[in-house]
Amino acid sequence: MNNWLFLAFLSIGAISCAHAQSTETVVPGVKTTPGVVTNISVDQLAAALAADSSIHVLDVRSIQEYVGGHIANAKQIDILQNEHFKEEIQKLDKNHTYWVYCRSGHRSLIAADEMIRAGFTSVINVEGGFNAWSARKKE
Repeated sequence: MNNWLFLAFLSIGAISCAHAQSTETVVPGVKTTPGVVTNISVDQLAAALAADSSIHVLDVRSIQEYVGGHIANAKQIDILQNEHFKEEIQKLDKNHTYWVYCRSGHRSLIAADEMIRAGFTSVINVEGGFNAWSARKKE
């Protein structure tokens, strides 16, 4: 039942966003569409940071994970602390673009979806999360 409900909401969202305008980000070819989570690679995040080091990067892992290593200047808000997460994102400017990551990409997708539902207009999920970011840095 939950899967059907999810698919129904997803379909409604896709239909309602069909006419939404995409917005270019600091990375050529990476666009965001209001109401839709955009997925990117860690290489695209690195390009975004190289183009503009003041972009809004959001780390949704636990504080312990964050302390163990994080992307420079990332703001940490733990998605697993659901009520705290909802309170903290309300303090953010909903008109900025947020580049969201976690350890592997699963929690960040949940967080990005939560942000879209909270009225954020431009949210990007970093696929592979900090694991992929760390692996990229070692290459």
